[in-house]
Amino acid sequence: QKGENNINIVFGSLLAPYLQKELKERVSRGEGLIYIADSILADTYMQELSGVKVRSLPAVQREKNITLLPGLLGSGGSAVLLANCKLMLEVLTADTQVVGETKIGKKPLLAYHEYGRGKVLTICVPLEWSLGGDMFARMVLNAVNLFNQEVFSRSDLARVMPMELRIKNNTSADKVFRVQEIIPQTATAYGFNPQPLSGEGIKWDVNLKVNEEKVISYWLQLPDAIGTFDIKSEIYNGAQKVDQALLTFEVVQKVTDRVVEIITEINVNGDTQAKKAIAPLNRIRNRGKDDALTLLLNLDDAIQATDLVGKSTIEAAVLWRQQLQNVMMAYARNLYDKIKNLGPFELSAFGSRFQE
Repeated sequence: QKGENNINIVFGSLLAPYLQKELKERVSRGEGLIYIADSILADTYMQELSGVKVRSLPAVQREKNITLLPGLLGSGGSAVLLANCKLMLEVLTADTQVVGETKIGKKPLLAYHEYGRGKVLTICVPLEWSLGGDMFARMVLNAVNLFNQEVFSRSDLARVMPMELRIKNNTSADKVFRVQEIIPQTATAYGFNPQPLSGEGIKWDVNLKVNEEKVISYWLQLPDAIGTFDIKSEIYNGAQKVDQALLTFEVVQKVTDRVVEIITEINVNGDTQAKKAIAPLNRIRNRGKDDALTLLLNLDDAIQATDLVGKSTIEAAVLWRQQLQNVMMAYARNLYDKIKNLGPFELSAFGSRFQE
């Protein structure tokens, strides 16, 4: 829920229903999924995401030798498992690409599928190799690189954004530039690479040779508040300011205001299926608090509403689903911020209240 990573890795076939729905919406929105199944997969949500169904492989067809096929995720090759694979994939859609199979029986074991804006790799082999483990690792790394895409700026609600500063020395001598980042008091910066100097403010001393360029990156989180937020970058050569840049973000709507707007739109233009989302959205609208339990309930209702709207076949539902995915991501991020600093007793009390 932190909102920084855009690739999900899931081990095991048994996921709670609300997690299945959330994964489905995250992938549809553009996040990647590497799904490692360890048992027969029957739920329709993961089948829709992955384009495959996990089935048991008859004992006589089980093999240790597998073939990784050349294509989008690598050049392919042969690998040997420590034990026979017991599962296989049944391909359900024409656009699902098999990227690994048993050597003799050609039974699918690894498959690539695109869902919405996201990409999914399903794996149903035990991850223990006697030969070719390095090749499998490269294929997974290729998948991570392929699936990795910027999905954060699409949301005008989550307001968690990757920031990047590029500093280049265009002078004729080596330099040490002082870089300073000035952000609003209500914003939060974190995840710095490299770490800034200790002390007040966000500052770096950047050593650059002639024509050398270096990159500074961090994450910026804006508050859920209407307003204009300026992020100012300044570069100094000694005491002299040599460059500056200003980036302005404008927040025109709070998350709850967006929920009310979507309710109105669905009430006026929605079909019967889309209008099923109004009930969970009204529950969000009627909750006035922003404590951890309320945020968790809002997240759950946002996931339900997004899933319900996603099943509508009218054209307007495509935009509503995207808007609700952004609402879902906003509540996920706010929930993370609320509970990340809770102590063990507070977390225990939170869990007890949620069960009630």
